[in-house]
Amino acid sequence: MGACLVAGLAYYWARYCTAGESMKQALVFLLISIAVISGCNVPYDAHVTLRHAKVYPLDNGVFEVAIPWDQNIAGFWCGASDYARRELRASATARIYVYRGLDKGVAADRRSTVLFTMTPPDSASGRQPWLMRPNAFDPGQNLSVSSADSRCDPYLLYT
Repeated sequence: MGACLVAGLAYYWARYCTAGESMKQALVFLLISIAVISGCNVPYDAHVTLRHAKVYPLDNGVFEVAIPWDQNIAGFWCGASDYARRELRASATARIYVYRGLDKGVAADRRSTVLFTMTPPDSASGRQPWLMRPNAFDPGQNLSVSSADSRCDPYLLYT
């Protein structure tokens, strides 16, 4: 968006200021443009993982993972582990917790995202079920960073 703004302002400046338009009008246009653009919603800065998932940091250590359309649910854990390792500098044994299961995106404009955190959410029971359902994201469900990273195997992501 910034490049478009600079190009638009350069075009306006070259076209109108050299054609006899007063400097005052050009300055007013510039100030109004800056005021309008600064009031616009700026999208969250997303961390793009090695497997092309987008991870959006939210409040209180919660982050949202949105996977590409061609990945299956293993991509959520893969994205969470990539973000934990590369951005949060978490150790391989650190735990990643599901904060909220599959639902509409908060920061991402997607129908299906998962919210994760590195601290146990209040709703977590503290116990892992003896059988972890791979397609369920229940709050409190957790994996170590290294276990979540094992979900990045291409055979798991694209099958």
